[in-house]
Amino acid sequence: MVPTRFVIACTLGLAACIREEDVIAPPSSPPWAAVIESAPAVAATTTRGGAQRTYDTATEATLAGTVRSVEQASPGDAVHLRIAVDEETIAVHLGPRGYLDEIGLQPRVGDALTVVGARGPGFVIAREVDRGTQRWTLRDAAGTPIWGAQARRS
Repeated sequence: MVPTRFVIACTLGLAACIREEDVIAPPSSPPWAAVIESAPAVAATTTRGGAQRTYDTATEATLAGTVRSVEQASPGDAVHLRIAVDEETIAVHLGPRGYLDEIGLQPRVGDALTVVGARGPGFVIAREVDRGTQRWTLRDAAGTPIWGAQARRS
């Protein structure tokens, strides 16, 4: 059986393996108020197609390619690209449409882009995007979304 606190930590989006002994909750606190002391750091996560993906700085790569498609399920959803890099088409997770509009990043089919981001099998979580002489930063060096940091400061 999986410990309750482990299930709660995973439900909250912590994509790291957390052991029961790493979780401390004061006796008067409900289980979801646990404080995680020694669990591995998780920079950021994103969900696409039901799969949770974590920004892993160890897999960071720079890819140059041409935009084949721009995808967004509904107006409030994150924007994803498909870019052709050499012989491969790679899915690129950018971020929420509202933030991209705010910073002026509006990729179009045919754009030549350079993307720096965490690479997974067939996908990249973008940290920076370059088009010609323009550069947009979507995440900080640890992979934490900048749009989330702005909301927390407000």
